[in-house]
Amino acid sequence: MRKMFIIFTVFSLVLNSCDKGKSPEGPTDIRIKNITDQVFQTLSVDTSGGSFDYEGTVAAGGISEYKRFEKAYPRAEVTVTINGEAYTTGTQNYNYQVVLGQGKFTNEVYIENPTLRKLAIARVIPEAPLD
Repeated sequence: MRKMFIIFTVFSLVLNSCDKGKSPEGPTDIRIKNITDQVFQTLSVDTSGGSFDYEGTVAAGGISEYKRFEKAYPRAEVTVTINGEAYTTGTQNYNYQVVLGQGKFTNEVYIENPTLRKLAIARVIPEAPLD
């Protein structure tokens, strides 16, 4: 019985030490900066930690409001409507990606290929800690 107790104690200590220093996965606040010369008439973002439809339009050079996600990655599925046409980054593969963690981030979005109506994220900018 004593051996079982010692083994359990050592196992518990090892598990707890593995969690130390691990940063929380979220929540993460994400907003979109439109770095195109077009108006985003609708905006939807999926980070694998949730999906949100943003309200209103995002002007050329404009920035959306923040939305809170359970977790977010540097890649996201961003879908917008421009002049009645849907543009998207496409479905993302989150394997081997590291979560952004707690904080506020801005994703700069541009049109990568107008013919294919393909968007891309130019960069993800850390803005501030969460309130």
